[in-house]
Amino acid sequence: NARDIRCPEPISYQDLSRVHTAEYLESLGHARVLAEMFALDSSDLPVDEVMRTVRLGTGGTLDAARDSLRHHCSCANLLGGFHHAGPSRGGGFCVVNDIAVAVSVLRSEGFDGKISVLDFDAHPPDGTAECFREDDTVWIGSISGSDWGRLDGVDETVLPAGSGDKLYLDTLEGLISRMPHASLVFVIAGGDVLSGDRMGGLGLSLEGARKRDHRVAQALLGISSVWLPGGGYHRDSWRVFAGAVLGLLTKKGGV
Repeated sequence: NARDIRCPEPISYQDLSRVHTAEYLESLGHARVLAEMFALDSSDLPVDEVMRTVRLGTGGTLDAARDSLRHHCSCANLLGGFHHAGPSRGGGFCVVNDIAVAVSVLRSEGFDGKISVLDFDAHPPDGTAECFREDDTVWIGSISGSDWGRLDGVDETVLPAGSGDKLYLDTLEGLISRMPHASLVFVIAGGDVLSGDRMGGLGLSLEGARKRDHRVAQALLGISSVWLPGGGYHRDSWRVFAGAVLGLLTKKGGV
């Protein structure tokens, strides 16, 4: 339904400053700083356009979270899951941490429920862990294919390259069983888990990724949730998140 699709407002710098330091936000006006995060030449990077896109994505995550809580349903943001950004740094194509910013704004508006983050991007949620390091109301669970060392406060399972569908889905069952009850869940439904992804390496089939998202959606029935695409560097990566959204539309509570 076209009425269910909306364009968000860009998040304000005031709201970004709830999570990110003033010095870091000031640095984002320099092309060189952003270029390092995207592995680009600074002369090729339009700062204003990039920052507006980042702020739109973060505003979308906040709007999706508000709607999810208001209507007790699942919502999706087509741009988000910037899990490598910490309070004073960015990296890995992540400029700001949209989940942490959304949670901080929700808290300022009076939401005090427990929150879970299910991170299924193929890389560890280092920035998200840093943002929530001292927040015991947020639980973070992750299945990744890269070992970046221990992340404090994260229930993380690192799988070997080429793990494939069965091992991944068996691991997923364990993670779901350990996930505590929450009033709001953020799901990063990463598309970089696919076999052949040049930066992921976990080796899932498209069907395996869809089984992942179907199983997670089943586990979250009746719980407010926000679904985000995270990373994906394969020609079929878009199909992963598209399938997740279509699957949510068939569930009670919808997107």
